[in-house]
Amino acid sequence: MMLPAKAAGETETVVGVLSDIHLFPEEMIGAGVEALKEGKANQAVPDLHSEGVLLAALASLEEQARTNGMQYLLITGDLTRDGEYLAHARLAEHLLAFEKRSGVQVAVIPGNHDVNSNGAVDYSGGTRRTAKNCTPEEFREIYAQLGYDLADSLYTPPEGEQGGGLSYAANLGGFRLLALDTCKYSPDFVGREGTMASGMIGENQMAWVLEELAAAKEAGWPVIGMGHHNLTEHLGYEGGLGSDFMLEDFRTAREALADAGMHFYLSGHIHIEEIGSAVSDSGEVIYDISNSALIIFPYTFRVIKFSAGNSKIMAQVKTLPIDNALPVIAMGVTYPQPYAQTTGFAASFWGEGNGLTGFAAEYLNRVLGRQLRRAAEAVGLGGLFAQTPWLEALLRKLLGWLFAIKVSQLPSTAFIEPLGFGDPRRPGTLEDFGNSALAYIFGHAGDYTQDAFFMDVAARLQCVAPLAGVVYEMVLSRPPDGDKNSLLVYDGPVEIDIEHDRDFRAPFDISIKRGKDGRSAEITWYTKRSVIASDVIFSSPVAGLKITAQIEETTRTVNAIDLWITAVGGEQLKATKHMVTLEGLDPRGSYSLRVGDAGRGWWSEGITI
Repeated sequence: MMLPAKAAGETETVVGVLSDIHLFPEEMIGAGVEALKEGKANQAVPDLHSEGVLLAALASLEEQARTNGMQYLLITGDLTRDGEYLAHARLAEHLLAFEKRSGVQVAVIPGNHDVNSNGAVDYSGGTRRTAKNCTPEEFREIYAQLGYDLADSLYTPPEGEQGGGLSYAANLGGFRLLALDTCKYSPDFVGREGTMASGMIGENQMAWVLEELAAAKEAGWPVIGMGHHNLTEHLGYEGGLGSDFMLEDFRTAREALADAGMHFYLSGHIHIEEIGSAVSDSGEVIYDISNSALIIFPYTFRVIKFSAGNSKIMAQVKTLPIDNALPVIAMGVTYPQPYAQTTGFAASFWGEGNGLTGFAAEYLNRVLGRQLRRAAEAVGLGGLFAQTPWLEALLRKLLGWLFAIKVSQLPSTAFIEPLGFGDPRRPGTLEDFGNSALAYIFGHAGDYTQDAFFMDVAARLQCVAPLAGVVYEMVLSRPPDGDKNSLLVYDGPVEIDIEHDRDFRAPFDISIKRGKDGRSAEITWYTKRSVIASDVIFSSPVAGLKITAQIEETTRTVNAIDLWITAVGGEQLKATKHMVTLEGLDPRGSYSLRVGDAGRGWWSEGITI
């Protein structure tokens, strides 16, 4: 596509960002409040409040349009609870009314819950019943004036396919928006009928994206990307344990996007506000600005001022509470402000106020009860575990005992006032620590380094090998003040810090086998797929040495969590296996060397053979 040349000079565009609205309109709940609670255990409250939370957020965004010049509202998917057609229609009504009041233009993209979902339900009749879902064609029709009206380029999948087909491109002020449909709701992406939670950019879709980026670069338009799924890991283990949050082959995808000129990407899905970044082999940076779910704690939205000029692109990120302008009014009840502290934390994680113990017991009862029913049905005893109150009672006792374990001599006091847990009169418990971790991970709720109880327990867990990495990645590696307010700057390629690189450019899993006569050795190592050089450098010159090398493409499990006797999770990395043979060694000598890519300086640490 040919784009007109962008006008010279500095450019500025202010956008609001929402994600994971998961709207379940009150009219679809109706008389079914108790049925909804029974069906979703402690997770019912976010559904019950979703429409009130949305309306409060839109009121605050409208205020931003008046005071801060916000021009666009970008919504990165999971618009509805489970793809209910009526929920989509109601959301579109709310967004069109918001556009009319504020003058802000809205642009949406689907999430994994939105299209062809088989989980669409309706409780308005007092019981749970299946509801009409939303097809890709209906999605585009419903949101025709909410992003697709801005589009001057639409991705069209090959004949007979649908994957990625809700992607589009549009101009936003002086920026180019690439709205990417990364969801799996069609057989060409899923491999069967149905949907999947993970995401992808298909081969033909990626070709369209790269063409759009090339056109934008040629015409001088800086690019904002958005999609539902993440390009960078926001909790450290999504590539393995949390792979459903990521794009398939996310490492390759993000490098292709960065090299083609996309340096800022807005995402959701993981329900956490966090900013990640990655660097391509050529040093191009891409930022993944992940946004919290509107439907759960901390109940925030983002306002981002993008500016470009003097060979720089900048994003000034601010994170704001939803109810600055209007309180949350849900199911006829007005909730005190700020909603996140007075109501939202408990609503997200405790449900009906039974604390973390009650939430975990009800959730596990639902999961384990389902497994018991399936097992009973398999042997012809379908009604045996229709109800499992005994299991929930047992779980409450077991979890009550577990969560009551004292894990520090220090009391948990950081959240007594804002969130309602902890007690200065007793040592902190495992439940206190769990609640604190949720507050810090999901809400960046203060500086965790100033929480003596939390840091004491984290230090103890760091001594337990399987938990050390988890605690570090999920909390301690994150900035103490979080990513609520950040200035991100792209000003050209950067030099890769190979010592701290987490993209597997440096050799890993190195193995050495010395020949029986000592005159030869075989060295094997792995890198990411794009690194193909198999170089060896010795600390001192070695005369008469013959070096032969070969490589093969493979996969390698990385980032697994070691549980002593086994490992869980782990990402299947597309890797290069490097195999080097050394001949002509002195059988009595030892050698210090490094292996890697000499051309780019990506070496291993020292090795002795």
